[in-house]
Amino acid sequence: MLRTPAICVCAVACSTAPVTTHKGERPPLSVTRGDLHERVVVSGELDAADSSKLAVPRTRNWQIPIRFIAKDGEPVKKGDRLMEFDNSAVTQRLRELELGIIRAANALVSQRASDSIDLADKELAVEQQRIEVAKAAIDVKVPASLISRRKWQDNQLALERAEKGHASAVGAHAAAKRGAALEEKVKRIDYEKAERNLERAEKQLDKLVLTAPHDGVLLVADHPWFGRRLQVGDTVQPGMEAVQISSSETMKVVAQLSDIDDGRIAVGMTTECVLDAYPAIRHAGTVASISEIAREPSQNSLRRFFQVEVRLDKTDTKTMRPGMSVRVDVLAREVTGAVIAPRAGLVIDGSKAQALLAGGGERAIEIEFCTPQACAVRSGLEAGERLRYRDGPR
Repeated sequence: MLRTPAICVCAVACSTAPVTTHKGERPPLSVTRGDLHERVVVSGELDAADSSKLAVPRTRNWQIPIRFIAKDGEPVKKGDRLMEFDNSAVTQRLRELELGIIRAANALVSQRASDSIDLADKELAVEQQRIEVAKAAIDVKVPASLISRRKWQDNQLALERAEKGHASAVGAHAAAKRGAALEEKVKRIDYEKAERNLERAEKQLDKLVLTAPHDGVLLVADHPWFGRRLQVGDTVQPGMEAVQISSSETMKVVAQLSDIDDGRIAVGMTTECVLDAYPAIRHAGTVASISEIAREPSQNSLRRFFQVEVRLDKTDTKTMRPGMSVRVDVLAREVTGAVIAPRAGLVIDGSKAQALLAGGGERAIEIEFCTPQACAVRSGLEAGERLRYRDGPR
């Protein structure tokens, strides 16, 4: 959500009286005493210190097209629709799951009807065998003296067979009843599973519409590969940041520092922040954090930046809105009442430095630090001395 920052260094030294020179002549170089400031300028954006980030919902599909996005930077109320994703795949799955529930319900009803018929047959067989046992029991009661011995023995065998048949029918009925209960349980599990799948799909369909969890200002996330805000029609992946709801009560600045400037600023340094929309107003702040790792701002980028967070001393709710671009002047180093020498009269080679004296010759000096225009001299020069220009940039 950050623009490519600009990095520069500014010097502020004490002013000297103007020197009149002839046309075409360069003014003399004077060593003065004053203040020198090294400023590192980075650019960033306002962000809410307290905000809620909403991500792309997880679905069965790895990529989801965006179908609707609310206006970026506008205030929103709790429950407002912020972003909507294409739901055609989920809708198609809902239809399939609804058909699956119908099939599972039909299978359950069919199984119950089939089991009912089978159990009725088994109950009929049990009743028939019970009747056979009762008939055989009557025949057995006939005295042996009234019938032949063979007939009496046949009656005994018939009762025994009828009792075994009844026991077998009872066992078959019990087994059929257990089997029917088991089959119904399996079919019911299939039906409940289909219902749960449909319920999850319906919840997933609801998740494809992101709504505001609270009042705030809508900030649309940047596309991770194209270096711009997400747009309708973009294809995103589950888990990616989609939108952010920011509260405008307390603001911070999120900026980027190029990796080539690593080490030039540190946590705790004071800053002056200027909104591009209100260039005449300066807001004081402090560097709150610097990321440990420099990252690419977009895919295949050859540049890398550290993320810098600046804590503002005060938040102006009338002029500040999340997403506004900000220029941040970081006061990296500062000396007061120091001897200031113009760089045009110095020769600096690594850790060694020499001053080019106006009367001729050179003098070794020690430097505190330099800006592109001047250097704070620790020793070797005094205020009021004159220097000559060096031949060419050094």
